[in-house]
Amino acid sequence: MIGLFRAAQRVALWLVGLALLAGCVPVPPDTSAPAPETVPPTAPAPTTPEFAGTVITLGLYQEPEMLNAYLRTQ
Repeated sequence: MIGLFRAAQRVALWLVGLALLAGCVPVPPDTSAPAPETVPPTAPAPTTPEFAGTVITLGLYQEPEMLNAYLRTQ
């Protein structure tokens, strides 16, 4: 009786081991071709700047402590 019980244990252990190993099968790599990428058309470079001679006005919330842009901390 004990011999039959041990044989059933061994069979059950083998089945559990095989089930665990079956779950460890590597997934095959994806071999499908990547989707083609569309390249947007490029606009030609402008020959002259659009904003040539434009003046930029900058507003500050307080009076600048000095006018040297490299030394000021504002």
